[in-house]
Amino acid sequence: MNIVKFLTGLFVALAFVFALIVAYTVAEADVNLTLDKNSDYHDELTSEQLEWKQWADAEWKAEHGNLQTPLTAEHEAEIKRGLGGK
Repeated sequence: MNIVKFLTGLFVALAFVFALIVAYTVAEADVNLTLDKNSDYHDELTSEQLEWKQWADAEWKAEHGNLQTPLTAEHEAEIKRGLGGK
């Protein structure tokens, strides 16, 4: 009779642990689904980089409109070297 009580208790304990694992998995999946909608694949660094780029683009547009960033003579020479020019 003791073995039956032991096995019943063991079964109940294992069922409880299994229920906890399932509950945690479902809760974690729910959190991940919520984060997917509001973040860049959960990558805070990418999100921060995008925010800085948007801020910089907006600041440039406010100050200079649609003008291209001016190139210095050094930059032009570097570009020409990169393209195989003199």
